[in-house]
Amino acid sequence: DTSGSMEETLPEAQKAANDFLRNVMTPRDRCFLVTFDNEPQLVSGFTTDRDRLAQALAGLRAQGSTSLWDAVVYGLYQYQGTKGRKAYVLLTDGSDRASKFTFEAALDYARKSGVAIYFIGLKIGGTQFDVRTKVNKMARETGGTVYYVDSARALAGVYAEIDEELRSQYLLTYTPPARQGAKWRKVEVKVTPDDLEARTISGYYP
Repeated sequence: DTSGSMEETLPEAQKAANDFLRNVMTPRDRCFLVTFDNEPQLVSGFTTDRDRLAQALAGLRAQGSTSLWDAVVYGLYQYQGTKGRKAYVLLTDGSDRASKFTFEAALDYARKSGVAIYFIGLKIGGTQFDVRTKVNKMARETGGTVYYVDSARALAGVYAEIDEELRSQYLLTYTPPARQGAKWRKVEVKVTPDDLEARTISGYYP
């Protein structure tokens, strides 16, 4: 999120993102960088070059409004044709104010993408019920989660948690019964004991 409201916290967010890339990104990992204010923009396409990403992060400036749902769709589009484990991490400090896509359209696109979305809500208080409800739903239905932090200084810990989760995933496959049509198919994974919960996609389109 490079909207104008990020001006004070952007330097700390840049540092945390750089630390994440340096400490987490292995030679086999590929990352891309998308910024969003009035509209999303691809700053760096998929690359294994951490220095290139660091340079891209260093050049960011805060201005404009927030096009969060456009950034969801635009970012997920970058994954087309990619293989392997995929995750999309979105940092934002507020609700959407500029997107052409509605939340419902972005959610539908996210469901079809097969990419887990991790939101980091920076200074998004409990009174911002609308944005919290929407990002919670999108993260949950794609197999991701949401982290709410009050300061950019807490981002390093959040990135560490995301890394730990991504490095400890299981892949489960199954063959569904043959059905006609392309309707939404719900997925539910149960584990034992009952107090444990498996975080996974909520369903898929065949």
